[in-house]
Amino acid sequence: MPGPSKSQPSSMARVGNDTLVDAEALLRSGRIRESIALANNRTTDVELELGNDLDSVVGRALFELGEVKDAISVLRRVLTNSQNLSPRAQFTAALNLFSRESQFQSPDEALPLLSTLRQLSAPWRQGMATLFATIRCANAAPNMGSRRFMRCRRRYRNWSG
Repeated sequence: MPGPSKSQPSSMARVGNDTLVDAEALLRSGRIRESIALANNRTTDVELELGNDLDSVVGRALFELGEVKDAISVLRRVLTNSQNLSPRAQFTAALNLFSRESQFQSPDEALPLLSTLRQLSAPWRQGMATLFATIRCANAAPNMGSRRFMRCRRRYRNWSG
């Protein structure tokens, strides 16, 4: 007698990943409210890391809308929820929070999260390059629009990769 099909979980994961890819694409294209709606419109049985990634999209989108307090709150929750997830999830959560929250902090206030980022990125050369590029761009972000900020990040990511 054949066992249960293993294709269902992978197809469900594919649907969830498609949702994440689509929400990210909407955010990048400037359709921010649609991105939030799509990321929030998910089933309850979504994998923890995928759910955290979708919450991250919501936090980043809220920040783009100027809802900074709500965005920082969501991104802090994402960082807290990432503690039992993969190193990639932890690094990404910390980086997303740092690149936004540090714009409103003194250097002394930003230092603990920067130290956490440094520790999380130590095993990966790419992580360090991304960290330095994001810090450089985040420092310039108050003087540039979000599109210029994203171009800056891409430029440094491509240079470092």
